[in-house]
Amino acid sequence: MESQREMEREPEPELGPSRKKRCVGKEKRRFQNKWTYAYFVVPHGSDKVMCLICKQVNAMVKHFNIKRHYVTNHKTYDKFTGEERTSKLEQLKRGYTAQQEEFEHRFSDFRDHEKSFNLFQNPFSCVPEEEPAEMQLELIDLQESSEARAAYRDKNLIKFYKGRSPSTYPSLRQHAIRMVSLFGNTYICEKTFSTMAINKSKLKSRLTDGHLHAVLRIAMTEKEPDIRGIVANRKQHHKSNANKKSSPQSNVGFLKL
Repeated sequence: MESQREMEREPEPELGPSRKKRCVGKEKRRFQNKWTYAYFVVPHGSDKVMCLICKQVNAMVKHFNIKRHYVTNHKTYDKFTGEERTSKLEQLKRGYTAQQEEFEHRFSDFRDHEKSFNLFQNPFSCVPEEEPAEMQLELIDLQESSEARAAYRDKNLIKFYKGRSPSTYPSLRQHAIRMVSLFGNTYICEKTFSTMAINKSKLKSRLTDGHLHAVLRIAMTEKEPDIRGIVANRKQHHKSNANKKSSPQSNVGFLKL
């Protein structure tokens, strides 16, 4: 009976094809030039938008997001209309262009030395014939050394170059020193200036140049003083006042205080 009832049951309806969900991230959106005048935005990169007013970057090129940002943060710019709005927009565009040119100028040196940076970062991926003549034989020996390849994989760049023989790789070591010093000198200069700015305050106006020089040397050195040894060698840490006779004038001054 149970088997007969199972046969008499109506088959369950098959579910139709599932409706595809809308994936906004995969949709190709294009920036519209009219948004620049309406919301003071410009395209930033291939798939982003930047606000000219606050320089905030919107990761999604979508009209709703751009309009919401403008209405929420820069609604007061609606007071600019007509030629006045166009003039304000051009002013913001000039500031943005000047900023971009300044960044390009600042990082132009890195692009000029990109080949040297690549050689320092990975000497095994470069072509020896395309490098300076004094490094070609050293690069060939380095790339054929299995020990050097293992050291490159297991150690950081500074330790790797330290481990290369000065007699075998003099040019490569010198090149590595130049590359490392570019960043190390900048860090030391910034750290020294910050330390000096902290100590040359109005609360420490009585510091002489000699005192400041000593403070900077202590702050910038990597050597740690042997405090225990210094303390152990000094049996008397301050001058004794036992032999000094107090004068009546000094006592009077003390009582006045």
